[in-house]
Amino acid sequence: MDHNNLILKHAAKIYTRNIFEKFWHELEEIFRYKVEDGEKDGEYQTYVVKSKVGIPEDFDVKLKLDTYEGMCGCQHFEFIGKLCRHILKVFSCFDVDEIPTHFILKRWVKEANKARVVGTNGIVMHDIQSSSEAMRLSHICQFSTQLACVASKLERAYKIVMETIEELFVQILDQSGQANDNIDEILTVVSKQQHDLGISKSSEILLLDPNIS
Repeated sequence: MDHNNLILKHAAKIYTRNIFEKFWHELEEIFRYKVEDGEKDGEYQTYVVKSKVGIPEDFDVKLKLDTYEGMCGCQHFEFIGKLCRHILKVFSCFDVDEIPTHFILKRWVKEANKARVVGTNGIVMHDIQSSSEAMRLSHICQFSTQLACVASKLERAYKIVMETIEELFVQILDQSGQANDNIDEILTVVSKQQHDLGISKSSEILLLDPNIS
């Protein structure tokens, strides 16, 4: 049994079905990449994972060879909580047969379902109130960060996101039963913060002279 089958078997053993399928998809994509040695930085060895087909791209993967702790420049694990194809590609070079424990989040494992129900998109649907709320907050923050990274690169995309967020904000506050006065007050605060940052309603960024030190 080759490396890919062994690590896939381990994933099937520990992950929920939904997360296992996502892991499988990432593993299937590693053939599209090659690995080149990079520089050593303290305890970490850097490997450059480059695409061989499709859109040209490369990511730095830093790895501790004794424990297989590491990180990837794509930050897929930091944002989503699941291993990316780039780290998996480096793992394949070292015949890593099991997913290192520090890359296994408790919310994705089968045992987690004994205490909660997870929807098809990985969001916790039912759980103890505090745990469920924390999970929803984490999930929203992860996707919001990704959206912000993409939208901030283009003014038009930024404008679309900000206008949509304001509309969504009103809807959510309305669903939560908060009074219209509270909605207006909150939106006023948001507008003031945008003004303080030099951002107008039309998303024009005002570039001011730098402070003199």
